[in-house]
Amino acid sequence: MTNISISLEGIDQAIDSLNYRPGSIKQRAILAIRAFYTSNESLKQLSSLDTDILIQSVWDVGDHLSKLKAKRRNFSSIKSSINADLEKLSQKGQNRENIIIADSNVFDMSQEAKNNLFNSFADAFKTGDINFDQAKDLLKAVKNFLKDYQTTDADNSDEDVEEIELDEDEELEEIEELDEDVEEIELDEDEEL
Repeated sequence: MTNISISLEGIDQAIDSLNYRPGSIKQRAILAIRAFYTSNESLKQLSSLDTDILIQSVWDVGDHLSKLKAKRRNFSSIKSSINADLEKLSQKGQNRENIIIADSNVFDMSQEAKNNLFNSFADAFKTGDINFDQAKDLLKAVKNFLKDYQTTDADNSDEDVEEIELDEDEELEEIEELDEDVEEIELDEDEEL
């Protein structure tokens, strides 16, 4: 998903605040992702990064499929650990743009931060404390968010769902099979259910 409100400066500030040991796996992983951000245009253009390419940047595995496959779980774990560290920095105010590494391996604003941003703008509309430029920026962000949501939602289209219709005969057979499983119980006049 395309980020709503992050900058190269914010990414660099978050990376610097992580203060990872030079050459560590976490530092190599986050810098491998950062290397794809060459300009502010990258923030708009990058929607995903190939995991295998990042793995090749972090570990010396070459093009060996078995080695790449073995490192995918490691990379996912490292990414989760980095995101936990970034979340801690956000809570301390050292990751002001609430940057995380998204599932698609790109930098993005955390979902919680996006929700807070939308809520703050919604509150500003309610109270009238918003100017034209802020409203324009919000609408642009909402447009990008919805565009990305529709793209993601299109992946879950109805084409994947196969509808099966039963003939009346098939429905009756199912009901008859259920009737066979039901045991009839007779009660005496003085017995209750």
